[in-house]
Amino acid sequence: MSTVLEIRCSSLDRFMKCPGFAYFTDLPPNETNDAADEGTAAGELLQSMLEQSTLTPTVGITAKNGYRFDHDMYFYVTPIANEILSKNVPVSCEQRIDWKAHESIFIRGQFDICYQIDNTLYIEDLKYGWKIVDVKENWQLLGYAIGYVFKLHAEGKDLPEFINFKIHQPRPHHEDGKTREWVLTIKDLMFYHNQIVNQAINIMSGRAERCTGSQCRYCPAAGEKCTTFNRALNNALDVTMAEFRQDTLSEKQIAEQLEILQR
Repeated sequence: MSTVLEIRCSSLDRFMKCPGFAYFTDLPPNETNDAADEGTAAGELLQSMLEQSTLTPTVGITAKNGYRFDHDMYFYVTPIANEILSKNVPVSCEQRIDWKAHESIFIRGQFDICYQIDNTLYIEDLKYGWKIVDVKENWQLLGYAIGYVFKLHAEGKDLPEFINFKIHQPRPHHEDGKTREWVLTIKDLMFYHNQIVNQAINIMSGRAERCTGSQCRYCPAAGEKCTTFNRALNNALDVTMAEFRQDTLSEKQIAEQLEILQR
């Protein structure tokens, strides 16, 4: 493989779990939808609050993508902005970070929120949607942190000892709360950096197996392009149809099944 790859931090999870994705060409662009546009607008509102250091920023009635700043956005985003602003430290939003995982593979992205307090660097991300996003081993956040640490090093600045990752997801229920965090040392962060570099080397050396999993959810190759995904989907449908049973459940039994699904 000789082409130069540009991997967005938001897609890094897919490359780490499915090296074969790097070999797809002529993929359709990611489709936008109301949920994505809503999340982008909520992120823009939070950014305005943080950059203007006020919970009532000067903004229009709509975001740049045309989505309206509604009452819910203010309701859910305001506590997050308030918590960050209360720290009284400079906050960076939507700052571009780029770094090399290989001579032919560039990692690119823009983090939502970044600031430093004493020896700890904070990398935070707003997830406004309803699909639960975990903070632990979140490759998107790891990609941001690695790029920002390299940026600090290039500028001759002291490196932090710890990285505190946070996911703010104010709407869906999660047992760990609406804000979830994960703390690493710089040494820990470099362990994940080495994994990314090794995967990049493998990909450029010809490793191209396709793997199915959570990374398939929004993959532009799923369905039309990826035979591995199609086989896995058909197998799942065959098992589901063969094992399907119609039954009448009591309210207690429904509650028990819901508990199992939640677990």
